[in-house]
Amino acid sequence: MLAICIPYNQETQNSGNGNMLAIAPGSKEKCDEMYHKAIALGATCDGQPGQRIPDVFYGAYFRDFDGNKIAFNHFG
Repeated sequence: MLAICIPYNQETQNSGNGNMLAIAPGSKEKCDEMYHKAIALGATCDGQPGQRIPDVFYGAYFRDFDGNKIAFNHFG
């Protein structure tokens, strides 16, 4: 999926704000597993794993060493 949006925090777009890589690993459990692995490897939390839109969207957000925002997500 490709989405083009205004940054969620409505601040100016810059590296790590207004762009994000999202990976759908196939389940909420896999989102949790991969998020915790990323944090263990040194990533920083940008949103704990959890249901964002009831019964629709589950996400876990982190930032890599360069500040890029990455999400593991699951629809459902």
